[in-house]
Amino acid sequence: MKVLIFGTGHYYEQFSHFIYENDVVVGLLDNNPQKWGRLIDGVRVYNPDNFMHIQYDKIILLSVYDIEMHKQLMEKGIAYDKVMYWKQYYILIMPNDYKVFSNQMPLKYKRKILIITTNLNYNGGSLAAIYAADALSAKGHYVAIAAPYANEDFLKEHIDRGLNFILYPSLPYIDREHLSWAEKFDIVIVNVFQMIQSACEMSLIKPTIWWLHECSDNYASFYSDTLYRFQQYADEKYFGKIVICAVSDIAKDNFQRYFSDTLVRLMPYGIPDEYKNPHGKETKKLIFAVIGYVEERKAQDTFVEAISMLKGYTEDIEYWLIGKIPENNFGFKIQTAVSENNAIRILGELTREQMKDVYKKIDIIVCPSREETMSIVVTEGMMYGKPCIASDKIGMAEYIVDGENGILCKAGDSMDLSLKMKWCIEHRDELEVIGRKSRITYENHFTLECFGERLESVMKELQEVVS
Repeated sequence: MKVLIFGTGHYYEQFSHFIYENDVVVGLLDNNPQKWGRLIDGVRVYNPDNFMHIQYDKIILLSVYDIEMHKQLMEKGIAYDKVMYWKQYYILIMPNDYKVFSNQMPLKYKRKILIITTNLNYNGGSLAAIYAADALSAKGHYVAIAAPYANEDFLKEHIDRGLNFILYPSLPYIDREHLSWAEKFDIVIVNVFQMIQSACEMSLIKPTIWWLHECSDNYASFYSDTLYRFQQYADEKYFGKIVICAVSDIAKDNFQRYFSDTLVRLMPYGIPDEYKNPHGKETKKLIFAVIGYVEERKAQDTFVEAISMLKGYTEDIEYWLIGKIPENNFGFKIQTAVSENNAIRILGELTREQMKDVYKKIDIIVCPSREETMSIVVTEGMMYGKPCIASDKIGMAEYIVDGENGILCKAGDSMDLSLKMKWCIEHRDELEVIGRKSRITYENHFTLECFGERLESVMKELQEVVS
């Protein structure tokens, strides 16, 4: 097959050798004018506006900006079936490229369950998949998690404690002719909306649950980009054999903006109980903490602005930012603001084990997010018996009675958040009671036992749908 490769950057350096080994590369396309006319690996680079004289069979998109490239080619009149995303191509040339990390299967188990998810890392979506596996394993099921990629430390940590994994680089693209690795499972749970093709294709061969967590496109193009990439599945007729669940009403509403006629059940997650009564704090300082990747949606800027309004409350107060700070405009904005306030500490990205120690030192969890379908951080705060100040635009707000088992603030309103933080500072003797009630909320709704029961209930309903 004669192919053009669109993109000559990092992805090209990492993956292009697969293409050269399997097909004939007749040209390279790149939007950088400085590369036009040059030879890379002996192949000429062309302007994407000027390559129509070349005879080719497919254009392979090899870039993190593949959706933008696809749209660019469509605007030039290139036929839809002439263009392939990298993973679409990869599954054709490497259909059986997967690795299994499996512990010995127990002699007795109820069902074999496959959880398909996106790249595994230290983030909420990955943890939700891990906790689902934990909850189902505790119920006597054999569970494996399939993902295209896994952070090495993350993978080792969870293999060491007995979980099973399949790394399948082509996900979410699935070729029905090469699904031997999935045949042995009884039920498939597909995690997150971006895996729409996996959900639709798996449902043709296995009972399938599709579990949604996504925010609206106000803060990331979860829906619009995914539906553009997988536009052949953007029709509710493909969902007929799938039981669709959402982690909260917010996640449900976001999905139904696009698929209004589809039935969606609610299925909140659960998390393991790691609470141990602390033997006193190392310091008497009152510590507020925001935990999570630094981004506009997480609203760390609202937190920093709220702190600047707390005049006169600095001597025995600390404010922590925990999470990776990206090198972008929002990340630079946060770093600049923090550099002007000595009371704010940046702890950066921490491992799960490090977080267990850090939670012991935190007094109040703050989640000021502009939108979040649940918030594992708030759930963890409740599990540890911490008072939580939570935005009214997160899914966990449904479980908080303001002033009783937590404190609600208005999303994006730094003044309101500042007033709620000031109340905590001035009413420290009441925080312990709120923390105890916060813990009870966790026990009633978010233990792994509760989660396992919800999962089994949905699986029972799934059997009725497909029978």
